[in-house]
Amino acid sequence: MQESPIRAFALHEPSAERAMWTTVLCRAAVFLLAMIAFTGQTLGQGGSYPDRPIKFVVPYGPGGTVDPTARTLAARASEILGQPVVVENKAGAAGSIGTDFVVRAPADGYTVLVHTNVLASEPPLKPTLSYNFLKDMTPLLTIDETPFVLLVHPSLPVNSVKELVAYAKEHPGKLNYGASGVASSGHLRGEQFKLETGTNLVFVPYVDGGATLRGLLTNEIQLAFDTLPGSIGMIEGGKIKILAVGSPERWFLVPEVPTMKEVGFNGLVSQWIGAYVRTDTPPAIVDKLAKVLKEAANDPKVRDQYRKLGFETVADGPQETLKRLKDETDMWRKTIEAANIKVN
Repeated sequence: MQESPIRAFALHEPSAERAMWTTVLCRAAVFLLAMIAFTGQTLGQGGSYPDRPIKFVVPYGPGGTVDPTARTLAARASEILGQPVVVENKAGAAGSIGTDFVVRAPADGYTVLVHTNVLASEPPLKPTLSYNFLKDMTPLLTIDETPFVLLVHPSLPVNSVKELVAYAKEHPGKLNYGASGVASSGHLRGEQFKLETGTNLVFVPYVDGGATLRGLLTNEIQLAFDTLPGSIGMIEGGKIKILAVGSPERWFLVPEVPTMKEVGFNGLVSQWIGAYVRTDTPPAIVDKLAKVLKEAANDPKVRDQYRKLGFETVADGPQETLKRLKDETDMWRKTIEAANIKVN
């Protein structure tokens, strides 16, 4: 059998030349391993990120406030990154379906969840969820926010929150308030108001926000806790009356209306919209995404577009967003337990 050239080389070449080739091959191997390690480290740190389109998942249908918030941010982020940023709607189960989709997506920074702070009330309300949001997801940005407001029917003989509380105590169980379903944002804020003021208000659930406002218009319910963008037209038309805004400061859409704190009550937690990725996404990618989205949100055209939606830009980073989400989760757990709210 013919001897292989490699074996022949190993057996017959002088030892000095064999040693030289061994050294060359070892150095080449070390160099190759170093390059592989460097390439892996660079990719892990997001050195080439992004090299393909990024997806923003909105866990609601088109319209509303989350969808246009995401699309406005995506358009500017795409310009900054030089890659398409597309929005995909995955509605259902009050946002849980879209959230679950992102939790199960690869942790590579190419799938971003854009969701409201209803996430903070999920843990005590839905203990059987397939995910633990605070554990499984990492915040990138608080994008924008809008206040919840206290609305009443014009026939109700009150013109301030204090007058409403006094009237409700004089007529226990006679005033109805409505919201879009059990454990919805409006329901939770109504129960929070009841606990703080010691009033006895009757909750009436509706199928959605539009039906709630129609119930208020027809005096089927006498008050509601709703976001300002959805009700501003009816307020300006005199069809419903606004008593207070829940924001820390007066709101630009209704600067003449006092805040809840101004009149001696706790504020109603605002609706805010955030962006999130999987927790095990490489830190460098998280950092890059957070910086890009913050830059995009602070763009003057983006800020102007959010104001047209009735929102103000927040643009708080990962740490501030995480703290806000944790604080609200603790707050809603206490409210939900005290009010004994259950989701069937």
